[in-house]
Amino acid sequence: MKKTLTFLVCLMMIVSSLAVASAENAPLEINWLTWNDVNGFWSPDDVTITELQKDTNTKINFELVSRDNYATNLQTMLASNNLPDVVSMTESSQVNMMVDQGALLPLDDLLEQYGQNIIKMVGEENYNSSRASDGHIYVIPARYLTPLTQSWIIRTDWLERCGLSVPTTWDEFVKVLEAFKAQDANGDGDATNEIPLTGKVDKLLFTFGIYNNDIFCVNQEGDYTLIYEHENYRAYLEAMRDLYTKGLLDSEYLDRDEDGEETNLVGAMANNLVGVAYTFMNNMHNADNLDGQYEYLIPVVGPFGDQHVPGRGVGITWGNCAAIMANAEDKAVEIIKVFDWIFSEEGQRLFSYGVEGITYDMVDGKPVLKPEYSTNFVDYRSAGMNYQPIPHVWLGDSYVQVFNGGKSEDEKDHVAKQFTYGAEQNEIYAMDFPAVLTTDAYTEYYVDLGEQVKSLQANAIAGNITVDEFFAQYEQLKAQGLQEVIDQGAAAYEAMNK
Repeated sequence: MKKTLTFLVCLMMIVSSLAVASAENAPLEINWLTWNDVNGFWSPDDVTITELQKDTNTKINFELVSRDNYATNLQTMLASNNLPDVVSMTESSQVNMMVDQGALLPLDDLLEQYGQNIIKMVGEENYNSSRASDGHIYVIPARYLTPLTQSWIIRTDWLERCGLSVPTTWDEFVKVLEAFKAQDANGDGDATNEIPLTGKVDKLLFTFGIYNNDIFCVNQEGDYTLIYEHENYRAYLEAMRDLYTKGLLDSEYLDRDEDGEETNLVGAMANNLVGVAYTFMNNMHNADNLDGQYEYLIPVVGPFGDQHVPGRGVGITWGNCAAIMANAEDKAVEIIKVFDWIFSEEGQRLFSYGVEGITYDMVDGKPVLKPEYSTNFVDYRSAGMNYQPIPHVWLGDSYVQVFNGGKSEDEKDHVAKQFTYGAEQNEIYAMDFPAVLTTDAYTEYYVDLGEQVKSLQANAIAGNITVDEFFAQYEQLKAQGLQEVIDQGAAAYEAMNK
């Protein structure tokens, strides 16, 4: 009897131990609200995401909602009280809205204790410039270590046709544009259809020494302020107005919305109409298909001696961030550990190259993407690499492998070789720019007043108002709230850099 009782007790202890072990080894379940990929690049069932859950012992339940009106979707989620553990963000205003409602968990202590890979890869400076208005960190951002792939490019065959050399100064740059306008630079027999300059031409701000994030810059005195306050902005505005008046600047530049800008540019390049552009270097293919030729253009020396292109912004990219909900505090430590694994060397390799033997092989100690995944970015992302709904580190080498189609240096075409050269040169001439600091005043005023000042700028460039009238009306907008945006931004920048 005693032996039977002892056996039963031991059996119960074993069963209990197995149950505990099973519970300890059970995957961490994470409910994640994120945006739906309308392009069809990524899916939660991709091999990379499956491998992520295996490597981190997690079960991620994605709830996909439309990225259109994403803020409204977040509000609906909060009102329903059916709250996820993790939520993706697409704009800083969404973070501020949810912080104000107490819906997000501050991550400062969690990152300090369990997120050293995240801090290492994001950088403390970038994190410090992106704190919420209450001073806390709430998001985990993506970190892309890809080359600087946007550049000035120029049609060298147009230069030859006009008898000109590659411009190196601002005056030479303008003379080239004038020649492209006046002569039949594209050689089609029509001297009126050329577009001398187009693309993201506002990057000329860097040529004028205004290193900006499209809204803010740091002026010559070291003050964080709106670009319109910079000492060189008047000269920039007058130069843009001059280019537009002479017909050197794309006539549709001021009316084109951002979504249609790239599509229209690619079409114009493919139709042999564009002489100079600031755009993605892979768009050079549109001239090669015409037996024309674009070359990477080293930035010209501007009127004030500046020779720069946009580098990498200080701060974080809000469009690919995630936050932990306050209601998930009981498993926040385990969630942050998962994110930290994603930012480790193993996680970086997974999100950049996928799964060894399936999407890449190790060759001479280096991950090399298989041909079916290095032909183009659609096929590459179809396996879950660079899975943007999840913040991760994207390594530059994987980007270059796909851009070059997996080809060696000897096998590269003209565009690929120009890309390699241009990416190297961009690093030399790149100037980093400050983050957009989302202060209370920025959140309250800038959406409306910022659009108004951009409209004034467009009217000044088009010649509808004078430059003096632009500044007079700009001063009125400052009185309506832009001055508060400037003052609070300057105070936040100063505090951040103490």
